[in-house]
Amino acid sequence: MHVRYPLAAVAGDFTLQPELVRRVSREAQGTTLWASRPLAISQGRLIAVRLTEGRLTVRLVSGGDQGSRWLPAEVMLTPWQADAWAASSEFRR
Repeated sequence: MHVRYPLAAVAGDFTLQPELVRRVSREAQGTTLWASRPLAISQGRLIAVRLTEGRLTVRLVSGGDQGSRWLPAEVMLTPWQADAWAASSEFRR
């Protein structure tokens, strides 16, 4: 049986480096930067970023029992989403 999906598969390097990492790395390492505008994703809303020991994490707030938690940015965001969030939001301590 063949299942057709409306999405295309693309090979490539999709690591999160662009604008979001640059903006976070300008601030102090390990400091939480809160977004002026949360980013809505299918799992909930991303409200903050943190760069610790070279690893970028994002704060996910979701409904139900899960509350909020820190997760790796590369798991939660595509590079396009990261760039769009960095362009549309200000990040403050």
